[in-house]
Amino acid sequence: TVHSSPTLAIGMAIVGSSDQNIYAVDLKTGAKVWEFALDMGISSAPTVSGNTVYVGMGGTSNFTSKLYALDVVTGAKQWEFVADGISISSPTVVNGKVYVGGFNNLYALDAKKGTKLWEFGTGAGVDSSPSVVDGVVYVGSNDYNVYALDAETGAKKWNFSTGGEVSSSPTVSGGSLYIGSFDRKLYAVNSQTGAKLWEFRTDGPVLSSPSVSNGVVFVASNDHKMYA
Repeated sequence: TVHSSPTLAIGMAIVGSSDQNIYAVDLKTGAKVWEFALDMGISSAPTVSGNTVYVGMGGTSNFTSKLYALDVVTGAKQWEFVADGISISSPTVVNGKVYVGGFNNLYALDAKKGTKLWEFGTGAGVDSSPSVVDGVVYVGSNDYNVYALDAETGAKKWNFSTGGEVSSSPTVSGGSLYIGSFDRKLYAVNSQTGAKLWEFRTDGPVLSSPSVSNGVVFVASNDHKMYA
């Protein structure tokens, strides 16, 4: 089963699978270019930055998870980082750092070495994929909160509380942050202060990540509807 979203790079589609492998496939022919065994099923999307693919944070039988850095051309392992617990967060790479959610925290890692730079603890799992804008990391948590953290130090700038788990990934546009929650709402929050600008109620939990285009926010809900 493939729950992971594919990432495109140098003529290939790269995708993780629940069969505990990541695959690189030629876009024109569908032929396999390489595969790498991960020791765990993957639901998160791989991220490509430079000549490296970052993928992982799926679960293993002993409740640990790993983030891998692989050569994008050959699939050879560059490094791996071992974390506690299971997360479906997809990694974000900005300014030589990898940001990814964990079991009860958000990690910042050195993109070249895989060494941990800092971690920020939340009250529950971080399945949301972080967004990094102007030196600030924005991410949701299953502790019902959205967090804004200093990208260099991990220090908290603010948090915004919702009425449910936040596995939706935040989108920042025009000074506003947009994110969904299990409480059946889409929120718009001031990205600098965390103050609520507005909320919109749907008929189902909002797990999807919103997109913004030409002043319109698009988001899907588990009520079988898409909203603009």
